[in-house]
Parts: sequence; C-alpha cells; structure tokens
Amino acid sequence: MYQPTGIAPPGGEAVRHVKARALRVIRILVDVHRSAAIVAVSHEMPIRLVLASILGRTRDDVWRFEIPSGSITRMEKADSGFRLIDLPGTY
Repeated sequence: MYQPTGIAPPGGEAVRHVKARALRVIRILVDVHRSAAIVAVSHEMPIRLVLASILGRTRDDVWRFEIPSGSITRMEKADSGFRLIDLPGTY
C-alpha cells in the first residue's frame, strides 16, 4: 500500500513538520493550563500522528488508526509524555 508520509504535497507541509507542530501545541497547552481539561480540534492526520507518537508507532503506522469524522480521542498527561485514555475506532 502506498503511504505518502515521507513526502509533502506541492506547497504543503511535510508530515514530519505536521507531527512536530501538533505535539508542540499539545505540550504548550498542557504547560499553560496545567490543571484544566483542554479541548483541541484538529484534522485527521495530526490526530493520527499524535496517536502514533503516544503509542510508540512509526509515522507509517498512522494508516492503522480509524479516526471517524467528529470523533473524540482522549489522552492525559503522564510522567513521560501522554497516555491514551480513549480511541474511537481500531488500531
């Protein structure tokens, strides 16, 4: 199966940059709002990339996650990063 995670579309952002940006924003939100519940809304690919990172998967594993439109994925801050609480779909 063709997995285009190693390339960027013309004029677009490389997948590794999307992943770095998404993880950076989540870390900033958690640091700024330490004791608050945070709601973040995103497109499917950044969610897939963050999940792969949390679960220790490669970026090519992002296609294994089923992220339905309008779904909710829950995670929490853990000692060494983040912990997945709830994932809609399968992986």
